[in-house]
Amino acid sequence: MHKKHILIFLLSISAVLICGFSGIYHSAAESPGHSLLRYVSGQMVPFLCAIVLGTVLSVMILRCAGMTSNRNNLICCGLIIAAITPLSTPFWLIVLATTGGFIFSRMTFRAGGITHSLNAAVSARLIVFFFMLPHLVQGINLAGTDGWSGATPLQARKICQAIQHPCIAYPLSELFAGHWNGAPGEVPKTAIMVAAIVLLLSGLIRLSPMLWGMLGFCLVWCICKGGEADVLLQQLLMGSFIFALVFMLRNHFTGQLPVGYQCVHAFIYGALCVLFRIYGPFAEGTLMSLIAAQLMTGVLLVSHRRIMRISDP
Repeated sequence: MHKKHILIFLLSISAVLICGFSGIYHSAAESPGHSLLRYVSGQMVPFLCAIVLGTVLSVMILRCAGMTSNRNNLICCGLIIAAITPLSTPFWLIVLATTGGFIFSRMTFRAGGITHSLNAAVSARLIVFFFMLPHLVQGINLAGTDGWSGATPLQARKICQAIQHPCIAYPLSELFAGHWNGAPGEVPKTAIMVAAIVLLLSGLIRLSPMLWGMLGFCLVWCICKGGEADVLLQQLLMGSFIFALVFMLRNHFTGQLPVGYQCVHAFIYGALCVLFRIYGPFAEGTLMSLIAAQLMTGVLLVSHRRIMRISDP
């Protein structure tokens, strides 16, 4: 990317992060002993320092292995890691995940004329996921709902679904404001939408994959759950689905795909996100959807090219 585009991306995601940290702070404003100074010094600063430390460690390890690191990629992926990692994650785990994420992202293989690799931010979040596995739905009745924080609307809905309790409706204003405790990228939907417009106008992202991702989400939701437009809209605004749609669909893998396959990848991502949320054991389906969509798109592309090669006279 050009320096101008990198600057636009950094400003866009930084604005989202600031709004996300602000939303998390306001979600706990009524807690005893809660203050801005304590929040910044006790949570935000250690959280960001852990990501910086993990990034520096990954650079040192890669240099020892004779590999170089792209500075712009480190900064951009580091900010995405900050956006998709829960603020409550332990310091050591953030360092480990960030370091491992950048290292694992350098492990690539070629198939079908495409270099396949896992994005550093996705790799880092996957490490956090495996170290802090959410409680399975089947275990809620045994362990009680205390094992689930219920901090985000998706978690609260999953709890209600598991214990067969009616789910409360979240006002759209609350969903846009995002005043709950979660990952910074889950919170500020208004800021994400403004950032999407800026990135679209600057040419950093394409509109068509985003629309196909939304179509996949809405179509599968309507098939599985019926109409209920208000519930569908709430689901779209919950979790990190929109953040990933804007900031994470364009990566090294999708950048090699033809435009049509970029739309296929986005459609699969949106469809799988709904399936993971409805039928999966965990509340959020974004992470697994991103990984599964990349695998499925890669298989489709390789199969398509092999079929074309065989049928070509």
